[in-house]
Amino acid sequence: MYKTKITIRGTVQHVGLRVQIKAIADGLGVCGTVENLRDGSVLVSCEAGRADIEEMVRQVRSGTELAVIKDVLVEEGPPATGMEGFEVIRGDSSEEMLSMMATGTKTMFGVLTTLKDMKQGQNQTNETLTELKQGQARLEKGQEDLKQGQNQTNEILTELKQGQARLEKGQEDLKQGQNQTNEILTELKQGQARLEKGQTRLEKGQEDLKQGQAETTDAIKSMDGKLAASLENDAQSLEILKDLRDGGLLRAR
Repeated sequence: MYKTKITIRGTVQHVGLRVQIKAIADGLGVCGTVENLRDGSVLVSCEAGRADIEEMVRQVRSGTELAVIKDVLVEEGPPATGMEGFEVIRGDSSEEMLSMMATGTKTMFGVLTTLKDMKQGQNQTNETLTELKQGQARLEKGQEDLKQGQNQTNEILTELKQGQARLEKGQEDLKQGQNQTNEILTELKQGQARLEKGQTRLEKGQEDLKQGQAETTDAIKSMDGKLAASLENDAQSLEILKDLRDGGLLRAR
């Protein structure tokens, strides 16, 4: 264990740094003193293990509130002499009063700054709460829009299903209509075949009718000839009968 000097430079006086260093040293069990020097720096003279010294320097650098530390110089000296406790070395009363006033002023300034920051933080909190409320309102509106969109989607799906059913029904009707059309076409073909067959029969009947007419004409002509011959025979018979009557042959009876 060695006697070590730690010189701290920057804005380090009249900011309560010595009190904070004493609290750190007491916490680590470091023995020694801390004092303000005339050049504006703070000097720590202490006796402790190297690890405790390094830890104290680390906490001084990171844990002080109002001080602005620019440089920390650590000088290891002769072996320890057995210092006890940790003491803050004060200056004269006027200097200490000035230091206390400066520390109080800076502390008050810090408090005011903190209050200002708190006020700003409160304003930011209020703004955040307002944004949260607006966000909540937008979220609820979005949820309502989503619900309406879901309802519209369900309606569209229902209409699509109905349209699908109508399409399937239409396809079935079309299929039935196609079958009926095929049946009608088959019947038309059959009717066309029957019509053609009837046309053939009609033509055959017309041919038979012409042939019958010709035969009838021939028969009439033949009957006319026979009738003429018969009439001629009848005339001859009448002449004979007349001659017989005139000759008195018939009166003999």
